[in-house]
Amino acid sequence: MKALDGTFMAMIFNTSRRRRLLKFEADLLQIALATLVVLTMTPGCEVPAVMSSLLPTATFHEKLNLHAVDFFEDEQVVELCEAIEDNDLDEMKRLIAAGVDVNTIGKGGVTPLFWAFPDNQLERFVLLLKKDADPNVRLTSDLGLPNVFRSGDTVMHLAARSQFPTQFLEVMKHGGDPTVPGRHGDTVLHEIIRAGVRNAHERIAAAVAKGADINAIDHLEATPIETAVGRFGQYDLAIELLEMGADPTIASDERLGNTIHSVLANKRSVDNGKGVMFPREYAAIERFLAALQVKGYDVDQAQEDIERWAELSKQNPARPGWFRKNEILRLKKRNARVQKAEQHATEQSSGKHVEKADATQ
Repeated sequence: MKALDGTFMAMIFNTSRRRRLLKFEADLLQIALATLVVLTMTPGCEVPAVMSSLLPTATFHEKLNLHAVDFFEDEQVVELCEAIEDNDLDEMKRLIAAGVDVNTIGKGGVTPLFWAFPDNQLERFVLLLKKDADPNVRLTSDLGLPNVFRSGDTVMHLAARSQFPTQFLEVMKHGGDPTVPGRHGDTVLHEIIRAGVRNAHERIAAAVAKGADINAIDHLEATPIETAVGRFGQYDLAIELLEMGADPTIASDERLGNTIHSVLANKRSVDNGKGVMFPREYAAIERFLAALQVKGYDVDQAQEDIERWAELSKQNPARPGWFRKNEILRLKKRNARVQKAEQHATEQSSGKHVEKADATQ
């Protein structure tokens, strides 16, 4: 009887365990499906190929239950948006030729170009750009989808941080203004770098060619090159930014040190056994420091600063930043002397060129 009871209890336990496992698997599948929907809705995110088969075939607008009639009052604009959803290029051309305004602004700042952006359908997107659709129009709300859109976004900013490889480049060719700030005042350069897109260099080069400031400051008071090294350690991209003219010595008035100091501090932490870094990232740091030296930046001086600050911190462990204000002032004075010396050298060089030109006349 005891053996029977034991067998019976084991059967109950195993059945209960199987039920719990089945419920867990069902919950996990639900979470996976919900995550996939969010990924497809979010600019800058891709659905992993191995999981994409879990999603039904549906357009971006269908997944989010977005209907043009809810955003536009003009019936012809609604028809244009429906043609966009259907990827019906001929119908789009017909409606535009009939006079439909491609720059109609609907509820929340939505435009036909915004409607064409999702789903990585390049042809319909470029067609509108070539018809003078404005990629710089701002959304005035998050459209009730705060995890997908942000008030203040433009199609240009969406394209900048999207994984779609070509859209941003097309925007730069057709009216995109990279000097238009994003919601927090950040530039498209910061958007591109933070998104970690594969062709970041190509996008940044296109934006700089159209007037983007390679040394612009974002709402965190960081330059693009500082963002590159601070965001996932994109040191090779930082080297490319150097080649485009980025200045790694720029620092905000309230920050101790610049991009060079930041990189050296990270390297020092690893060298002293206090930090952890993949060998590939460490090698990238060394390439970046070598590139700085080739460009004439005083890496040795910055290293001396790092060692000095480490020693000052030891003097008062309870207040590790006690020296911060004085050191910021010291750096400012040193930078002013360096700038003055560089300006003097430039003026002397210009004077020699003038004298040489006069002598040849």
